[in-house]
Amino acid sequence: MGSSPGDVALKLSRGSAKFQGRARSRRGDAPANRFLAVGQLTAAVALTALLAYQAQDAARSHRATAKRVLEDYASLAAKELVRRATAQLGNFGVYYAFLPLYRTPWMSLPEPITDADLPPRRKMAHTYFRYDLSADQFRARGREDASFFRQHYLEPMLRDAPAFKPEWGARLLFAPGDALGAMAYRARVLEDESQAIEGFLLDRAILPTFFAESMAEAPLLPVSINGEGLDNQWLSIQAYGPGERPLFLAGPEPQPIAAAESFGGGLQGLRIELSIHAEAAPRLIIGGLPGSRLPLLAGLLSLAAILILTALRQLRRERELALRQADSIAAISHELRTPLAQIRMFTETLLLDRVRSDREGRRALEIIDQETQRLGDLVENVILFSSVLHRAGEAPLEAVDAGEALRDAANRFAPMVQSKGMSLQLAIEPGGAIMAAPKLLRRMLLNLLDNALKYGPAGQTITLGLALEPGRVLIRVEDQGEGVRPAERRRIWRRFERLPRHRNTATTGSGIGLWLVRELAAAQKGQAWVEEGAGGGARFTLAFARADPDAPTRIPD
Repeated sequence: MGSSPGDVALKLSRGSAKFQGRARSRRGDAPANRFLAVGQLTAAVALTALLAYQAQDAARSHRATAKRVLEDYASLAAKELVRRATAQLGNFGVYYAFLPLYRTPWMSLPEPITDADLPPRRKMAHTYFRYDLSADQFRARGREDASFFRQHYLEPMLRDAPAFKPEWGARLLFAPGDALGAMAYRARVLEDESQAIEGFLLDRAILPTFFAESMAEAPLLPVSINGEGLDNQWLSIQAYGPGERPLFLAGPEPQPIAAAESFGGGLQGLRIELSIHAEAAPRLIIGGLPGSRLPLLAGLLSLAAILILTALRQLRRERELALRQADSIAAISHELRTPLAQIRMFTETLLLDRVRSDREGRRALEIIDQETQRLGDLVENVILFSSVLHRAGEAPLEAVDAGEALRDAANRFAPMVQSKGMSLQLAIEPGGAIMAAPKLLRRMLLNLLDNALKYGPAGQTITLGLALEPGRVLIRVEDQGEGVRPAERRRIWRRFERLPRHRNTATTGSGIGLWLVRELAAAQKGQAWVEEGAGGGARFTLAFARADPDAPTRIPD
């Protein structure tokens, strides 16, 4: 004698328990694998950040070196300009201005040169003076009044100058706040051992002439290692006296990379500030002045971080999918166990002739037929699930009578609907021919009816509807259950997905039925969505393209 129905159920329970135990074991391994993946991704982020730092540090060092080279070039040009300007001011300015004093007896004063035909540098002195410190005798001749000259130039000079030394030579003294300029003077000892000072006043406006002539001689910088020269037009030059106002300006706007150089000797108080334009850097440095790589490196690092975060999110999704898959397989095994146990039990009942009447025997056969049909639906779902996963593309379509497809599905489900105390209602508009694959359409309808049967209350009415719209046909399956919340309407179409409020209830589900509906709809160039029903439940809608009215329609098998 074969095994009893209880033995069959026990074996199936043990098989399901073993599978669930292996699933739990895999779940136990998942955290370790996840932590390993997270550790690897974290190490990748750290390595990327380290490489970005090294690249940025190398770029910063390169830029700093290039800046120092440009500063050295700027300092070289400033020194050269100071050398030339010193020669111009000393040899062609102060020296020629002092010549008339050398040729004039003491306390006599020469006439300042004002000939318009002479170049500006030959007309440097506009007021001559002589001062005998021992006898306190002072004389001035030229543009400035003697008393004004003595008060604003001579007395400040004597007050601030160092101890009297005859070897001072010629010096420039700039009067602060005086727009006219500076005083050039020298100290000397007269024949009677008297201490004396003589010199002249000059306009500041004449000084730029000497700087301009110094720059016009030749480029201030030599030929670089690149073999290219650099014209003075790339140099920004400012010459200053003691004040903040520049005496001379040349070239483009001042640049951040600059050098300063002061005059020595009798021209103390003058200084040069010189900078090189950034666009001229390639002429002096191979490769030019490197730009900052920080924005690029920051962008790459941000992109790497985004990719890693995306990978972590994908890992989390894969883990959730694996857990849902394990739950779904366990649920499928549980769903397969129930009809198998029923079929086996009633088959043995019939074989052992344990029925008490023909009516009980017929009822056993009806239950076997229902459970066989239910088992076939489960197996067909699993087969279609595997087929959809491994085969992409669209199904061959033909004209199908959607109304007949709905009636056929209703007839197949009528016994199960009645067994649960529910009712089935049809609301079909005529002329609903659609382009679909008959077998796939039937599977979609059965899955939606099964879903309505599982999640609807006892005594509910399930409505199968068909509505016509321009260019398409809508098929609706509506229940009177708790419905699907708006936040969950995208989630229910995922593979192996079951809503949290249904996971720990007596309602079984594999998590692949609605996913198959959506995938099969896409394979038939259709659409599937869910919305709130008229009675507050869920209304699942399938949209298909309308078939040609003249095309012969097929009635699903």
